[in-house]
Amino acid sequence: MNPQAIWSSYLAVQAKLLKSDKADDVSWGREAALNRILSSDPRCDPSVSHGDIDRWVQSESRRERHRAKLRRIHMTHSEDVHSASEGAPQARLKLRAVKRLATAEEWMLLRARSDGWDYAEIAARTGMTTGTLRVRILRLRQRLSVALAA
Repeated sequence: MNPQAIWSSYLAVQAKLLKSDKADDVSWGREAALNRILSSDPRCDPSVSHGDIDRWVQSESRRERHRAKLRRIHMTHSEDVHSASEGAPQARLKLRAVKRLATAEEWMLLRARSDGWDYAEIAARTGMTTGTLRVRILRLRQRLSVALAA
């Protein structure tokens, strides 16, 4: 497939993504396929076809459904464990304090890590490098630990 055809496929997938008003597994699959197109060099891989791009979208959609299922399972399990423990009220109070001290973006980063996302996934979705993300989360945790200890 020539570079022009790959870019027309890219634009078609991007148009579908822009028309969608949901953040579901299909949207994440389209986003991942767009990233894969951008990271591949069509001059080095002339075998890429429209069908390949459609398969990338479907594969990434299935992967996202699987990740979402795992997050739901683990989140439900962790909530059951916390609600059954005696320290649950104190933990909820600490979480509320952390949420007040963190910005919306920082809270999103903490939630993503607690939901089981790895640094590479979060970095890809936020546009940061993995190293920058690790340093930001480390400094955020240190800042929150000091603030909560006081």
